[in-house]
Amino acid sequence: MSVQQITRITQEFFSQYHEYRWRPDQPLAVLHQRYDEGADTGLYQHVDFYALYVIRGGRGLHVINGHPYPIRAGNVYITPPGSVVGYRDYRALRAEAFCFQAQLFADAELDALSTLAGFHDIIIQAKDRKADAVNDYQMHLTPTHYQTVEQLVEDVFAEMRRGENVSALIVRGLMFRLLVCLARVSGAGADAAVVEPRAAGGLALSDILHICESRFAEGLTVSQLAALAFLSPSHFSEIFTREVGQPPATYLRGLRLARTQTLLRTTNLSITEIAQQSGFGDSAQLSRAFKAALGITPRDYRARFHVSGLT
Repeated sequence: MSVQQITRITQEFFSQYHEYRWRPDQPLAVLHQRYDEGADTGLYQHVDFYALYVIRGGRGLHVINGHPYPIRAGNVYITPPGSVVGYRDYRALRAEAFCFQAQLFADAELDALSTLAGFHDIIIQAKDRKADAVNDYQMHLTPTHYQTVEQLVEDVFAEMRRGENVSALIVRGLMFRLLVCLARVSGAGADAAVVEPRAAGGLALSDILHICESRFAEGLTVSQLAALAFLSPSHFSEIFTREVGQPPATYLRGLRLARTQTLLRTTNLSITEIAQQSGFGDSAQLSRAFKAALGITPRDYRARFHVSGLT
């Protein structure tokens, strides 16, 4: 993702998928993908949303984050935000791509999904396979399970086609039911009681930390990070704090203050410019956070280094 993309979660989704969204106020779009025969569709990026793929016919390769995955009818998988995808060597390929943001679901629903045995197993990450490997990694449904999933898919479509009578609550409930069904099929046979909730049903904690460390200057919020992790803000904060030793907001603030100190010592940028480059909203917010953490104002901090002859 580019520097700006993660901070425009809703705006980016709505602008790119306007013609496919079933309602302008809901972060859900369905792409009916139909490719007869060809060698390469080109690549595109899931900038700020998850995509649930249900392969309903044909075959081909789905290139996801540089990995070519063979696909055929019955494959089901999810790609997280930031994924770069495209089809290759396809024939009579029929797929439904449910593009959605975590905000589609209530906090309790997100937490329920993230703790289901098998849910994270159907999410494909860039690190799942070596770049030169070709693997059938996606969940492949048995005929019986496929019939169940196909009916759930049709139920979603049927409700979306109700026009003015469509119910946002029902569509959301049907999508939630579809994801729960897939998670339970994927986790069949696993002991749900011993499955540790990951910091991300979508992105792993290491990925979240990397995003924090490389993009803290973008004004990231805990809610945005939680959405990428497919967790409610409260559950995400709980797991983050347990694993990292401090709340995510504190962690982000520490990264921003460290950048602030470096810029104060080594540049002649104004306090306002430093605030912008460090991820603070404005100079007043920076000054409050800086004095609360270090007991000194940014200007006095800079003056100390200038007096001592440091630049």
